[in-house]
Amino acid sequence: MRLTHEAIETVEGFTAYYGLAPGEYSETTVDLPLQAPDENGVYTYWINVPHDSYVTVYVAVTAYDDTRESIKSVERDRLAIRTPGAPYVVFP
Repeated sequence: MRLTHEAIETVEGFTAYYGLAPGEYSETTVDLPLQAPDENGVYTYWINVPHDSYVTVYVAVTAYDDTRESIKSVERDRLAIRTPGAPYVVFP
């Protein structure tokens, strides 16, 4: 997952919400603590989602600080592909 944020100096991290249907994030959330961006200001996270192979996963992300959370981002979807011997889904 690749993220950018305009006011990053106030952000402490991101939360990824995901589910198996568009707009329905009933599966779980994943905390993504703030890390260093690349040279283009992009934050890249890999998310392992424990589901069977070839399932479409829908994800939206929020940014948070110590007291607030932003609205959800534009939803993205990816086909979940299981790699033998690895946790189920890698979400770039």
